[in-house]
Amino acid sequence: MNAVLEHPVGRALSSDRSLKVLGVALFFGAWELLPWVLGLDSFVLPPPSVIVVTLVNEIVAGRVTEHLLVTMAEYGLALGLAAVIGISLGMLAGRVRVFDYALEPFVWFLYSTPLTAIYPLLILWVGLGFNSVLLIAFLLAVVPVIVNTTVGVKNVPEPYLRVGHSFMADRWQLLRKVVLPGSFPLVLAGIRLATGRALTGVVIGEMFGANAGLGFRIAENAARIRVPEVFAYLLLIVAFGVVVTQAFGALEARLLRYQVRAR
Repeated sequence: MNAVLEHPVGRALSSDRSLKVLGVALFFGAWELLPWVLGLDSFVLPPPSVIVVTLVNEIVAGRVTEHLLVTMAEYGLALGLAAVIGISLGMLAGRVRVFDYALEPFVWFLYSTPLTAIYPLLILWVGLGFNSVLLIAFLLAVVPVIVNTTVGVKNVPEPYLRVGHSFMADRWQLLRKVVLPGSFPLVLAGIRLATGRALTGVVIGEMFGANAGLGFRIAENAARIRVPEVFAYLLLIVAFGVVVTQAFGALEARLLRYQVRAR
């Protein structure tokens, strides 16, 4: 262990972690002191200590678990659908020019339009609750997956394709054994972008058109002017987002290392 830390790379990594921890500690320390320095009531800007105590009380009272499970279910399903459908459409768009031309206007419409503006229409079409939350989260998350997969497929090195053709690979084999591995880094990058956009969609949907979930609890407490509770559930959403993105980042790095070793 000491030998690793004495290595320049090990020292750099240790230093980076220390700086990150220090930055977070300074931020929360300043936040803790700010209401006292400015003379603000904790009702207006609750310090982190009050927020943590409030969150613990919410958990102990049993008001968190059910809503957290709802958010996780909506998020997981939306992200999974976005990955499967987005990769499939991106593969087709990358390999079939006519399909690419037909799909592109819809992709850029979803990318350019603030979906919160059409969310009332989504509610009218599919109703309040789980379906509308799932739909807006899916629409937000699927775009980067489609775009990155399409670009990745289009930019598969030509020598890879020629090697596949020289081994008499049919279209399915070429797609599975050459195109998908060749576009793998960009596909993963698209899913990584989708992880954050899916969570944004879930929280927006729960705040405006649901009766369960962490976003719903934020909106409910805000309507009752319970500021510490609003911050408590916001902290929980931030923690959930950080855990998901960091976990996927670690998985992405491992998959890319495995792909490099497999070549």
